Amino acid sequence: MKFITSISPRRIERQQYCMSTWLQYGQIIAVQTAGEIPLLQPQFPDVQFVATEKTGAEVFGYPSRVNISAMIDQGPGLLINSDIKIDTNQKQFDSDWQPKSKQFNVGVRFDFDGPGKPKFLNKHGIDAFLITEEVMAVMEDHGFVIGVPVWDCWIVWHMLIHRFKIQTKLTPGLLHLNHPMGWSDTDLVKGMAIMQREYGIGHRGLSEAICDVTGRLHIKPGRHNTPMVEVA
Repeated sequence: MKFITSISPRRIERQQYCMSTWLQYGQIIAVQTAGEIPLLQPQFPDVQFVATEKTGAEVFGYPSRVNISAMIDQGPGLLINSDIKIDTNQKQFDSDWQPKSKQFNVGVRFDFDGPGKPKFLNKHGIDAFLITEEVMAVMEDHGFVIGVPVWDCWIVWHMLIHRFKIQTKLTPGLLHLNHPMGWSDTDLVKGMAIMQREYGIGHRGLSEAICDVTGRLHIKPGRHNTPMVEVA
């Protein structure tokens, strides 16, 4: 498996740890701005870096955050956020991410507050996406970038309207240590403006549709019937 990600200059140690759990399953590609790569390479020696000029400077005002389309261009592979720990075995990993025609495989994380704390299925976010040749063939660039809200819902919605079946991993295996948000309400407004302009869908409709299609419509935020309790 090829992992496709983009590394944040913040919380480096956490990302180092999380990405080290990917290595047993395949290679890692990190898409970054050219200026970031010399700073990150010494800290991530097992990662192959790819430079891009596609960033969120114009739409979101974030010149250091890379465009999702630039990451998808590195496919096929597993598009995944850099602060996600993979906590599973090889057999389960292969089963979770087995490609199938006209199917879009996505993974939902379990959040926790620290070692020994319970881990709960995230109500809204999506953190891993299997990018196949079929997915790449229908994907479009509407300016979404890593690290802002809505992009994860956008990519699922886009695949839905192209009549892909959404296959969601809701079982434990993707772990995320909670941290302060790295985006603002303004980012949310900008993201939803793209969805309204390009797809004619508003915030509530999108949120409910994505929760429904990923099997989380009736899950309360921050709670899950079978929380994990192991130390990450």
